[in-house]
Amino acid sequence: LGAIYSLNGESVYKYPVSSISVRTTRDIRVPGQELNFLDNDNFLLSFRRGRNDRMIYYHKTQVEMHHELDNHISFKLGFKKETLNPGGLLLFPSNNDGVRMDKISTTALTGIFRWAPGEKIYQGKRFRRIINTGMPVFSLSGEVGMKDVLGGDYSYQRFIFTANKRFFMSQLGFSDVLFESGIQFGKVPYPLMMIHRANQTYAYQANSFNLMNTM
Repeated sequence: LGAIYSLNGESVYKYPVSSISVRTTRDIRVPGQELNFLDNDNFLLSFRRGRNDRMIYYHKTQVEMHHELDNHISFKLGFKKETLNPGGLLLFPSNNDGVRMDKISTTALTGIFRWAPGEKIYQGKRFRRIINTGMPVFSLSGEVGMKDVLGGDYSYQRFIFTANKRFFMSQLGFSDVLFESGIQFGKVPYPLMMIHRANQTYAYQANSFNLMNTM
């Protein structure tokens, strides 16, 4: 469930966007799996390699402001509260008292800075398509967890930098190259750490390790 409000009087799809959104989500996800174009409940994801018996139930509520500039610099600033529960055979670690946790709660500030110099887009009424001209795209995302704020259990800081570029190789086609590096501070249980992206479906995922099992 969600709502979005335009701050500049234009459509929330029209470039440049300036909006604020509120969303609440209850869903299931597989630790380390990032889907580019599909939802977790897509029928095609029922066909997988190996066993798929570890998952997380989550409830997330998020408020986010999105602002784009004419020079293709954009940023998002947000606040989120999230609750995680283990599902299937997945078990959360024990707390300091030796009792296994059945819930992890976080409260965090989030932010994403994106710079795409020379980017070209095809703008529709309710969609946008990026035309890849080979120019690099840089982004820096951050998340700051706040302990004891609205029930947050942990204090942590996470930062991830990505850079991607398409190289055109004449008759050989093209090659997409992605560089990603991240760092995280603070002591947290493994579901809150950066888990390597695996893929046990039969669909190729560009930013995942397609021959690696989950976790």
